Amino acid sequence: MIEISGNRIQAIATGHLTPKPGLAWELTGGDIEAIKECIELSVGREKTYLKQIPLLYQALMSRWADQSPEDLYSMRSLPIGGMWRVQFLFYSIEDWLVLKVLCEALMDYARGGKLTATFEDLDENILKGMGWINNGSSKFSGGILLISNPQFKEFVDSREGVRIVRPEKPVWT
Repeated sequence: MIEISGNRIQAIATGHLTPKPGLAWELTGGDIEAIKECIELSVGREKTYLKQIPLLYQALMSRWADQSPEDLYSMRSLPIGGMWRVQFLFYSIEDWLVLKVLCEALMDYARGGKLTATFEDLDENILKGMGWINNGSSKFSGGILLISNPQFKEFVDSREGVRIVRPEKPVWT
């Protein structure tokens, strides 16, 4: 799921809305069954986090049909549809990042360890991920994702300023 989310983030930014050969692109039926089994066997905060994965994934996959190709690397001015169109793509990137961060938080638990990330940690990691993408870091598969797009910096700054991420709070309950 972490790889799928990273690939979808990259695809949104580059306007490639179909998978390149060999990329992890979507969950299989077996993956979904494994997630369901994990949810049934978990308790507490782990169960809360795990229950979010299929819900977010299903919502993001249904929204994928509303995407249209737009290369955000090279976009220096607003396309037809203006800021609404650009923000839809930015929110899509943020939403896939929410799923990625959630799955990363569960990695230790998946290996028999304890879940240490709080709800606040998840929010913070999402905001950091957006900042790293904006700054051109390789964290979260961001690479040089959107550093040439001034509207993305403004978007990230606005999310940082109000300290909320999408889907709207409370995302984890």
